[in-house]
Amino acid sequence: MPAGASREEMAALAKADARVAAALEGKTVMKEIVVPGKIVNFVAR
Repeated sequence: MPAGASREEMAALAKADARVAAALEGKTVMKEIVVPGKIVNFVAR
């Protein structure tokens, strides 16, 4: 991730990752937790 990426950019980059996309496939993202420079977490059902 780029060091100066915004929360929205970080979430979009994470969703574009093949492993993340596979894990989220067929699920509804209920919540996105983004801590800039540290973590992106998705809560999905």
